[in-house]
Amino acid sequence: MFSQTHSFHWYFTSALPRALLAAYPLCMVSLEIDKME
Repeated sequence: MFSQTHSFHWYFTSALPRALLAAYPLCMVSLEIDKME
C-alpha cells in the first residue's frame, strides 16, 4: 500500500496537511451553499 520512498513521518507532516489544505476551501463552500437552502 505504501511505497518505501516516503516514511510514515512524511505522510503525516507533508502529505496529510496538503490534502487538508486543499479540502478546506471546498468544505467552507459546501457549508455556505448548505446554509442558503
